[in-house]
Amino acid sequence: MTREQAKREIDSLDFYLQNHTDDYGEESHTAMMMAIKALEQQPCEDCISRENTLKAIIEQLGIRNEDYLIPAEATLYKVVKNMPSVNLHPKTGQWINNQNGTFECDQCGCKHSKSRFCPDCGTKMQEVAK
Repeated sequence: MTREQAKREIDSLDFYLQNHTDDYGEESHTAMMMAIKALEQQPCEDCISRENTLKAIIEQLGIRNEDYLIPAEATLYKVVKNMPSVNLHPKTGQWINNQNGTFECDQCGCKHSKSRFCPDCGTKMQEVAK
């Protein structure tokens, strides 16, 4: 299980317990939020944009796009392109209230119960859009 999956599971469990358990108290909710916070990665001061790095490779080589790379250049391009992200939350979104009891993720369009993370695309959600 990835950290993102673990956060979504904790968030879903917290949401479920808040709405389906009479004895789920503030301390339990606080513990769940602390677990999510522990799984969140802190901002990185030494990060660079993958997209900008790939653009710089193309520009420095003086070609139009990655289709014109020779094998050694293509290998470098592929390595950079496939590096794992250091930002676990590259985007944030909002739940759109569909007025029928369901919410829609403004990033991927999936319909789910409101939670801190979209269960489909993993986007960290902000306040509900009106």
